[in-house]
Amino acid sequence: MLENKGKRWDEKEENILLSELENVNISYKLEMQKIAENHKRTLTGIKCRINLIAYNLYKKGLSKEQILEKTKLTEIELEEVIVKNDISEMNSLAYNLYKDGVSVQQITERTKLTCQQIMSIVEGKQKKKILNIEEQKIDIEDVKNITMLAVNKALKRNEEEIQLIRETNMVTNSRFEENILEIKKEIKNMSIMIEKILEKIS
Repeated sequence: MLENKGKRWDEKEENILLSELENVNISYKLEMQKIAENHKRTLTGIKCRINLIAYNLYKKGLSKEQILEKTKLTEIELEEVIVKNDISEMNSLAYNLYKDGVSVQQITERTKLTCQQIMSIVEGKQKKKILNIEEQKIDIEDVKNITMLAVNKALKRNEEEIQLIRETNMVTNSRFEENILEIKKEIKNMSIMIEKILEKIS
């Protein structure tokens, strides 16, 4: 099982990964799969972490030769990692400066990005933020609908039970009272769930 899939990496696990990479040789694919199994993570997860380690080593000033030796990336892969992460960092810097009220002209001077590129980054980030909010609203609405269905189902079932008790008259008064108390308890629990959902929506 991939018990660590999606879990945060720590320095200890990264160091273990680097020590495992030292022994990787010609049978790269097979050994990478074994490393993924050892870490209880996906092969994609391992590769992504190697890319991040490579970029962090690059930022610390290690030579490309040293990084290639440690990570077992190819020169082309390392170049792609560096370019991709440099662009991502620059875009984040530009957006954060814009959010802090820095003028587009100042951002251009600092990041060497054009005005059009900066506005494109800002628009992209804002659209992503709106989409995330919309997705959250949908998720909340789904939970609300499911909860209401559960409430209605519980109420219908309990109404049927009460009607059956009344029609058959085959239970004692104490049993009837127990049923009523159980029904009230269920309704109260459902009401609490709805209140929490409504709080989250508002």
